[in-house]
Amino acid sequence: LEFYELLTIEPDMIVDNINENIMYYHRENGAFGMYDIDSKQTLWEKKFFSRGMEIQGPEIINGKLFYLISKINVMTGLREGKLVCLNQKNGLAEWIVSDMEYSNFKISFFDPYIVVTDDSGNLLFLDVNSGNVVQKIHVGQNVFPPVIFEQFMYVVTPEKIFKFENSNFMLKIKLMIAHIISYFE
Repeated sequence: LEFYELLTIEPDMIVDNINENIMYYHRENGAFGMYDIDSKQTLWEKKFFSRGMEIQGPEIINGKLFYLISKINVMTGLREGKLVCLNQKNGLAEWIVSDMEYSNFKISFFDPYIVVTDDSGNLLFLDVNSGNVVQKIHVGQNVFPPVIFEQFMYVVTPEKIFKFENSNFMLKIKLMIAHIISYFE
């Protein structure tokens, strides 16, 4: 077993994700950033949130970074926030869905949608390219974060369990290729 130190993380830097030699982080001042571990260079850093907010992400999908930024509304007790889609290369926002009330705090990718739940018990299927709500399905209050396995998504409420199947042909091809590759590994 060999190991060595790659990087000393700055005191106000919080690491969110590492993908190969790229580190995604956020800072307490509200900035997101992308850092090349090999070259020791910050590739970009942009401010998108303020102190006291919670961050979830990034989820990396098709060259885009998805962050869920939220805070608790002291009046309602619900989590409010925004879903931000950033261009992975330059950190610029491609779209932002603001002022959403989330009943859970998780980004779920169910190809080709981002799935979130709102405080009314709806599953919202958001278009990955625009953030627009493509479909809204009422499943009930207190929805747990969806569980996604291959082409299926399971949604659990205190009263029911729902199973969604993704019939997207391209997803089925991707899954078949992944199974073939894993068989030969």
